[in-house]
Amino acid sequence: MTVEKRSSPPSRRSSTPLSSEFVGIEGAINLFLKAFPAGFDDPFYAHDEREYKDKAAAFIVEQLSERRIGEAVERSEFQAVAKDVRRAFSKTNLVSPFELMAFGGSPQASRQPGASLEFATIAPVR
Repeated sequence: MTVEKRSSPPSRRSSTPLSSEFVGIEGAINLFLKAFPAGFDDPFYAHDEREYKDKAAAFIVEQLSERRIGEAVERSEFQAVAKDVRRAFSKTNLVSPFELMAFGGSPQASRQPGASLEFATIAPVR
């Protein structure tokens, strides 16, 4: 019996040229420290990058708790869960607008009602 060896598809890195703006890890660290000289302890970092994300995280934990989503799923309120997800994640830049579309934020999502059900039943925050 012969086993056919499959070649893996080319990696994205090898097929896509680097942007002229690519700075690498050292460059990214230098840019970060230029903006926030005290690093993660810089007060501007806390204000510009952390505080609103911490507030959003607390809101997300509250709004998307396993208990809360479980109760909504039991009542078949899948669109309500999707609305809560959109509202919770729209408070940060951690989820792209394109990802949020899966939760009913676009005409395309309204043609895919199963997306709300699928998320509501598999992804509660613990």
